Amino acid sequence: MLLRLVVAAFIIAFFEAPSARATCTLDQLYLRCASEQKVALIASDASIPYRTSAKLVEAYSAREVAGMLREDFARHGAPLVLRCDNASAHDAPEVLDTLRQHCVLMLHGPAYYPQYNGQHERQNREHRDWLHYAALETDPQLQAELLRMIDVLNESWLRRSLGWRSAATLWAARRQIRVNRIKLQDDVAERAARLRRRARLRPHLANRLAIEQALEDRGLLKRIAGGWC
Repeated sequence: MLLRLVVAAFIIAFFEAPSARATCTLDQLYLRCASEQKVALIASDASIPYRTSAKLVEAYSAREVAGMLREDFARHGAPLVLRCDNASAHDAPEVLDTLRQHCVLMLHGPAYYPQYNGQHERQNREHRDWLHYAALETDPQLQAELLRMIDVLNESWLRRSLGWRSAATLWAARRQIRVNRIKLQDDVAERAARLRRRARLRPHLANRLAIEQALEDRGLLKRIAGGWC
């Protein structure tokens, strides 16, 4: 009986533990190094323009994406939602298993519509501009430059859109979010089923709308109209 109570308390503590972020994003960045094409994965917060991880990988594969997510979650805490495009690596079993283990929802944007993830797309433009003039000959040099890049962009760039503060300043001052992950996922599943049944929406669209509605109802998402990225 005591063991059951301990296990139950552990489960409740895990699923109701405060989260440091509601949503995060992850995407690939193709680079040139010594005349060869390289792939980097970059993760960032989806609200504050703060880069959390950058890693040079062998390929844009499910194994590399899952590994990057595990490292990022271990370092910064698992978000409630991972926001991604429709790349096949994101829907691979290994990635979905990683998200299930951390009780993280997958939010896919509309196909061929980068504006949906505009902040991360703008960041990737900044990353390409930064690395364009870097004379890098080896993978270790490129990895070191990726880490230096996100450190400078996070810590030293005072952005007008942030009230002339750095992303690191806002990241350090972010509030903890307390949401029961199981209840959130149940809520999303019920909303998505209702949208599929009543509005006859395709599963991807129903799931996206359900996640957006659930986050909005909890005060964790504010949609702002915009036409650029």
